[in-house]
Amino acid sequence: MSIGFEANEEKIGVLLAYISSKISNLNLRKLIKIIFLIDELYIKENGYPLTWLDYFAWKKGPVAPEIYDIKNGTFSKYVKAHKSIKDGKYYVYPVNEFNLDAGLDLFGEYHLEVIDSIINEYGSFTADQLSEITHQSESLWSKTVSEKGLDFKDNGKSTVKLDLISLIKDDEEKYNSYIEALDNIMFTASLNQA
Repeated sequence: MSIGFEANEEKIGVLLAYISSKISNLNLRKLIKIIFLIDELYIKENGYPLTWLDYFAWKKGPVAPEIYDIKNGTFSKYVKAHKSIKDGKYYVYPVNEFNLDAGLDLFGEYHLEVIDSIINEYGSFTADQLSEITHQSESLWSKTVSEKGLDFKDNGKSTVKLDLISLIKDDEEKYNSYIEALDNIMFTASLNQA
C-alpha cells in the first residue's frame, strides 16, 4: 500500500470523483493514465506529487495499484466501476451520494488548476493514445522498462516501481521540497494508522 493511500485516501477519492465527473465515458485504464499525468506534472512543477501514490511499470504504462483496484471496490465511497458487457472495460463514475463540492475543499486553487490543465489537455484522448504518451522514448515508464529489462511476457504487470523523484533529481530546490513534503506525508500517514 502506498503512503499516498495511507495519508490521502480521502483526497485521492475526491480527485477520482472529480475527474470522473468531468470526463464522460471514463474507463479505468484512462483514469489511471490521467492520475499519473497529474502526478507527473505536479512533481515537475513543485518537487513532489499530488497524490503520493506509487506507480509501477506495467505493460500498458504506469499503474497505481490502488487506482487499478477501483474495479474491486477501492474508493467505493467516491467512485464506482461497472464492467461493460459491450467492450469488457470498466467504466468509472462518481458515487451519487458523495458531495463533490464539499470534498473539493481539500484542494486549493492551484491544485485544481493543475488537475484541470491535464483534464483539458488529455480528457478527450483514448486510453491507447495516453499509453502512447506515457510510452514515449524519454518517458519515465520507457526509461524504467529499458533500465530494468522488463518484457511483460507473463501477465503484463511488474513489481518495478517508477521513481518519480528522478524527474527532479537535478533540481536542488525541488528535491528539498520533495524531502520536506515526504516528511509531512509520512507523519500524516502515521497519524492515520494510529
